[in-house]
Amino acid sequence: MAATVDEYIAGFPEPVQESMRTLRSIIRDEASDATEGIGYGMASYKLNGNLVHFAAFAGHIGLYGVYPDDAALQERCAPYLAGKGTLRFRHGQELPVDLIRELIRRQVDAQRP
Repeated sequence: MAATVDEYIAGFPEPVQESMRTLRSIIRDEASDATEGIGYGMASYKLNGNLVHFAAFAGHIGLYGVYPDDAALQERCAPYLAGKGTLRFRHGQELPVDLIRELIRRQVDAQRP
C-alpha cells in the first residue's frame, strides 16, 4: 500500500496518473489548507474532518465526498454520478474540471467554521 499520494499516483499507468494529478491540483487549488494523505487506501484530503477522496480502478477514477446540493448542479453531475457523494470518470474521458472545481469549493465552504 502506498504511504503517500505521490506513491499512490505512481502506481498507475501514465494516462491515469495524468488525470489523478489534475484532480490533485484542483483539490490543492481549492482547498490549499487541507491535509493530504492516504486514507481508506486512496488519496484523502481533510479539512475539519474528511473533505474529499479519489481513487483509481481498472476502468475509472472515483471522486468521493462530493454532494451536489442543488438541481442545476445535480444535472451537471448526472453523467458521472455513481452513488451518493460519488462521481466516476472513465479512463480516457476528459475530466469536467470546472464542475470538479465547483464541487470542491462547495465542500470547502461547507467545512469551514
